[in-house]
Amino acid sequence: MTSMSLLTTRPKISELTFGLYGRSVHPELFQIYSTRRIERDRFQAQIDVTSTGHLVMFKTEGRVFTEVATSAHQELPQRRRLLSTRIHDRFQDRMECEGGVLFEYQYHLERLSPEAFGHLHQAFSSSSVVDGMLHQFQNSSRVNLAALSYIYIDTRVNSFRVQAVHTFPDDYAVLKTQSLYRLPAKRSAG
Repeated sequence: MTSMSLLTTRPKISELTFGLYGRSVHPELFQIYSTRRIERDRFQAQIDVTSTGHLVMFKTEGRVFTEVATSAHQELPQRRRLLSTRIHDRFQDRMECEGGVLFEYQYHLERLSPEAFGHLHQAFSSSSVVDGMLHQFQNSSRVNLAALSYIYIDTRVNSFRVQAVHTFPDDYAVLKTQSLYRLPAKRSAG
């Protein structure tokens, strides 16, 4: 395997990608700033805030799915890649995966005025986080606001939802993603 390089800054918004793998993706490929683990009866999940977006690993009944929001320049495996798309404006779709797991996803890339971006940034950076994660990066941009990532997590018996907001201060842009992993109904014994 070739040596993998870590991307350590927010990518340009024109370089953003969203993908899904039917396998784990090595977390050491990413610079991880915050992690949260979830365990339910039928699934486990790990959510990581990375320098370029997020990484979600979802495990159920011996199957692993990994969602990645990152830069197109991030080195990622090709094997068992189920979805890879460049992020532009807005999109939504769904796909049935191995084991009957339904994966629904959507994203919306929005460019804001500097004033609107500042208001949104202030609202997120001053909010309290109960059912999710908030990470504010060090200010390294040409504007006076640091990038931030906010991830809201909602779990149910047969589903797992992740809503993410990633800001890109250099471009006054916000990426909003939502993904839902829905498990098939549990078969009754008998």
